[in-house]
Amino acid sequence: MFGIQELKHEFFLALQKVLIYFFSIQDLCYQDEFTFQMQQYNILVDTVKHFIAHVEEYAKIRRVSTTIITGPGRSYIVPDPLGVALIIGAWNYPYKIALEQVACCIAAGNAIVLKPSEMAPQSSSVMAKLFNNYLDKNFYRVIEGGLEVAVNITKHPFDLIIFTGSPEKGKLVAKAAADNLIPCILELGGKCPVIVDGTNDLAMVARRIASAKNFNLGQTCVAPDFILVNANVRDQFIEQLKIVFKQFFTEQPELILNRFINEFHAKRVSSYLETSGGKIVYGGKSNTKDKFVEPTIVLNPSKDSDLMKNEIFGPILPVVEYKNIDEAINYVNSNHKPLALYFFGSNESNKQRVINETQSGGVCVNDCMFHSLNQDLPFGGVGNSGYGYINGKIGFDSCVHLKSVLEKNQADMMQQRYPPYNESKKKFLNFAVQYGHLKQENVLIGLILIIISTILLSGLFVGYVFNNQLCPYMPKSLPLCLNNNQATHNIDVSYFNNQKDPRLEQLENITLDQKNSQELYKQETINDPQANNQEQDKTQDTLVQGNDNQQIGIEQNKANDL
Repeated sequence: MFGIQELKHEFFLALQKVLIYFFSIQDLCYQDEFTFQMQQYNILVDTVKHFIAHVEEYAKIRRVSTTIITGPGRSYIVPDPLGVALIIGAWNYPYKIALEQVACCIAAGNAIVLKPSEMAPQSSSVMAKLFNNYLDKNFYRVIEGGLEVAVNITKHPFDLIIFTGSPEKGKLVAKAAADNLIPCILELGGKCPVIVDGTNDLAMVARRIASAKNFNLGQTCVAPDFILVNANVRDQFIEQLKIVFKQFFTEQPELILNRFINEFHAKRVSSYLETSGGKIVYGGKSNTKDKFVEPTIVLNPSKDSDLMKNEIFGPILPVVEYKNIDEAINYVNSNHKPLALYFFGSNESNKQRVINETQSGGVCVNDCMFHSLNQDLPFGGVGNSGYGYINGKIGFDSCVHLKSVLEKNQADMMQQRYPPYNESKKKFLNFAVQYGHLKQENVLIGLILIIISTILLSGLFVGYVFNNQLCPYMPKSLPLCLNNNQATHNIDVSYFNNQKDPRLEQLENITLDQKNSQELYKQETINDPQANNQEQDKTQDTLVQGNDNQQIGIEQNKANDL
């Protein structure tokens, strides 16, 4: 990280020297340091910081579940460095692409051999200086040279090869790696389509597509390659594109935009305009000696033209109209699987259909290229656009071997696994295999819950039995235990069984005797009026005395409370 920061200005000067070397014209690409920072340096530094911040998290042992058929024990994954990685850099982003891959491999614990692109020799020299001055030469080397060096170096038995380039060269790298069974990460680009369904703000759509298309003069693997636009909004969209192109690049785009890396690629892209079979509605000028083609819009080119069959890798933007979303999806699926696919629209049904019914390395909705900057999203191709990933944790995992480890408990509990196999062992093993997929921690949790539930249910049962044995005649509406000195009155006899409490029988007999005595006494007083008057006087005296006693009792209780 320190070396990248210290050599920042040399990186910028090298890119200028690359262009001077090829163009013999000064200040035509990366004319200011801001452009260099925006297109390469800042993104590179952000990626390096990401791996520094997360390397411990990515490299730590990862615990996983153990099934009951493989346990008891513990299982985990060890991210194991593959060994020595060969990185073959690209010329369109000589620092960003190569050094991002270097950062990922270093985080994964691999030694590295870096082969920068021979098409950017000045940048290659600065990266060699970076490795020599800031990294251990025993583990990190830069090998410079031309095409023959790249061909020969891929024949060596590396442990990993990372290549960024065209599908044609990617096939050669994969073929050479196959001889030594070397795993590869191939980022190969392709024709990245844009689908515009016309339900968005067309001015916003035009701005985002135009800026992404002409970023680094279109020399980006995930740049929008061609547009499929709804026929109902085709004319309005073309007008918005024209307005945006003129606003962004003025009448003299050659004073603002980059140049091609060499004259060969300038001629290649320029030739697409001559054979496209479509109508040029904006731009169209080129100067191959100056390695420049201006931003150009081509309407409805022939599907069989080189413009529509090959990855453009330049500032030409074909626009093809479609009538319905089915036609757009079929058009995309008729070509090779792209590295990226872009959809602009607010129609949820169209969006989901595009995502689910097409195949691509990645999808970005309502913008272009930004998905590749998210370190939490895997970045890589599928089919003809490559394979393997390089971003974030998934990129880290692509640069290591995820080694599986199972540590078994030494307790030899399952004797049924050993021969000879009788019928009892066979039944047990069949049962174990049938449910062997269950996780041992889930089974253990289930057993603990069963034990706890059993204990709780047993306690409730014991409490129920204890309640009925201690107070067999107590109504269930009454509490099990009463406070001290608390009497129970007004017993609800409807709760009792046929059995009788002797105390209850005695209470009933006493009550009956009292009733009989009172009836007899009333009969006598009726027959003797004088006795009746005396009895009334006694009753009045008793009530007065009772009230006095009650008042005295209340005062005594208050005194006791105090």
